[in-house]
Amino acid sequence: MAVPAGHLATFVHVSDLHIGQLDPTTGHAKQDAYTAHWIHNIPWCDGYLGHSGIALRQLDVFFHRLQQDERAEVIITGDLTTVGMGIEFDLAHRYLGDISTFSPPLRLGLGQKNYADRTILGNHDHWPGRLAKNAIDFAMLDNRPAPPGHSSVPPPASHLPSLPDVDRVPVGTRGGYVLFVRLDSDADVDPKGHDRLFARAAFESQLTKARQILASPRPASQYRVLLLHHSPANPDYVLGMSARMRAKLEKFLDDTDIRVVLTGHMHEPEWSQFTAGTTPCLEARCGTTTQRDTFAASWFPRTAPMNTLLVHRLFEVTPSGAVAWEVETYVRTKKGFVPHTDPRYAPRRITIWP
Repeated sequence: MAVPAGHLATFVHVSDLHIGQLDPTTGHAKQDAYTAHWIHNIPWCDGYLGHSGIALRQLDVFFHRLQQDERAEVIITGDLTTVGMGIEFDLAHRYLGDISTFSPPLRLGLGQKNYADRTILGNHDHWPGRLAKNAIDFAMLDNRPAPPGHSSVPPPASHLPSLPDVDRVPVGTRGGYVLFVRLDSDADVDPKGHDRLFARAAFESQLTKARQILASPRPASQYRVLLLHHSPANPDYVLGMSARMRAKLEKFLDDTDIRVVLTGHMHEPEWSQFTAGTTPCLEARCGTTTQRDTFAASWFPRTAPMNTLLVHRLFEVTPSGAVAWEVETYVRTKKGFVPHTDPRYAPRRITIWP
């Protein structure tokens, strides 16, 4: 496959993998006796279903093909795990960063050694690392226990650096680069409060720290992109953020000249443009990518979302030298991840950086 004209870089954007404890006979995440009832009672936490082994295999095939054709790199906008369990993080680390045996003799893995440089945590990754004890157990509100022999609780994902952080990815041949700004949108959430129960965002402390990192004006050759789990486009209380939090975020985007925001969390893809102060911004939200999506219809009080991923491409616009951002949505089918046929998800390309 020929690299498109003016192509600068390609990123495969996945989210809400929800990798759980592995069932070696199926490759899916294990599910306990309370899964059906628990999901029925708390439908907005459907990440509790865990991962689909089939989806992991199809993502593996898709990514390696695009990596070969366009030198693609991976972006992950949170919820690597089902309940934040250590064994789930370890499995996610092996799948994303290496090649691992999932369902013998099948070996899978994206093999992206530096995947953590473009990865953030989600609300499920902050869960206490245990499954529900019964059908009405609010497992996400429990305390995260310290490991044996330790008095303190480690960060949810020891494979990932603490946030906020940035990663610099060179693009093109003229010294330009994408600066990925990574924030933890659960950083200020009370583990036992309504924000945790209803999966809401709270991260003002992250914005304060990130301002220090981005204190200098943006150079013309630097293209700033924010990775955030929660979507500012969601106006609802459940899975959303307060009006104050959204206003703080938009002020931050305007002050730091960030023009692209990549998110997840809602389990449905969406593409939108908005203005943060005086700064034009694009939000591209990825749906869940490898969540288990086959189960009895009686388990779920609503239609479960389809697994999707986004492909982002940067292009140089000639002769002006401006940089355009393109978003293309793919949906999982029996044949793997294929371009979404819904007109709402048609590929879009807009000029971002003049």
